[in-house]
Amino acid sequence: MAGEEGRTIDPEGSVPGTAPGEYQRGVGDGLRPGAKRSHEFEVNDRLLTDVGGTIGVRVLSTPGMIAMMERNAAILSFEHLPDGKATVGFEVCVKHVAPAAEGARCTAHARLREIVGRYVDAWERHDVDAIAALLTDGATLAMPPTPTWYHGRDAVVTGLRTGPLGGVLRWRVTPTRASGQLAAAASVWNEAAGRFVAHHTAVLTLRGTLIDAIDAFHVPSALATPTGPAELKRSRMG
Repeated sequence: MAGEEGRTIDPEGSVPGTAPGEYQRGVGDGLRPGAKRSHEFEVNDRLLTDVGGTIGVRVLSTPGMIAMMERNAAILSFEHLPDGKATVGFEVCVKHVAPAAEGARCTAHARLREIVGRYVDAWERHDVDAIAALLTDGATLAMPPTPTWYHGRDAVVTGLRTGPLGGVLRWRVTPTRASGQLAAAASVWNEAAGRFVAHHTAVLTLRGTLIDAIDAFHVPSALATPTGPAELKRSRMG
């Protein structure tokens, strides 16, 4: 089914009662932080569970809840991405605060808070300017357990240019989570070992759609190597 503004998709099989052609490809202006979408749905049909008959009533199941969350986020992406592009979830962290009984009306909200891939890509390319564009004015960079600490976007940029992103080291970075927060696990190329070795995990704290703090927790072995923070200027800047 096609509409005037873009190709549509048929949600049959994903949510009971949803009309085909409800959303269209390419009606947005690209995936950007701040993009959001909400979808109200009724708790019924295959979204329900009675936990094998152990609770006596039928409520919104955990898989059903996750399915609605993921579906809404996927549609948000679909509406903003060009043909040939798509996205899938790689990690889910949920907490039940109350049951939703059969027939209840619930709303799934999706909001793009950040694009961690931009941070990962910029770090691997030593693109300090790209990382700077992701930071708040008052962003900080800390490297526990060392005393190295930078405050303010300009100071962080200086610290990165003269340290880990000075163009000498070769990095491999993977999106992850740490203590429930967005993070990036970084490994650095070790010539003697002939492989990438774990270096640090950068925990990213957001303010709105920008990074307000980067806490790079180094693995113990990184502290004793020439690629560790001992080579960086141990000072507070800003």
